[in-house]
Amino acid sequence: MAECEHIIGFLCAADCIDVITLKQLKKHIEYKKSAHENSLYARNLYEPSDYSDMNKDVDIERFNYCPKCGEKIDWENLF
Repeated sequence: MAECEHIIGFLCAADCIDVITLKQLKKHIEYKKSAHENSLYARNLYEPSDYSDMNKDVDIERFNYCPKCGEKIDWENLF
């Protein structure tokens, strides 16, 4: 059986909400950085550590457990 690519949350971007994996989140972070590198929005970008900090509001709704396999998401060691 292949290892599960955990679904870690819902991405809440603009007008769409979709489930997101860690791999997709990393691409999302890089895309946002490159798209807003020299804009006023650059100060509102999230770092990977922001997603691991449960006290910070970010652009995803985090899951505690993967809905596909039920394994606990280890946010402290995700990045």
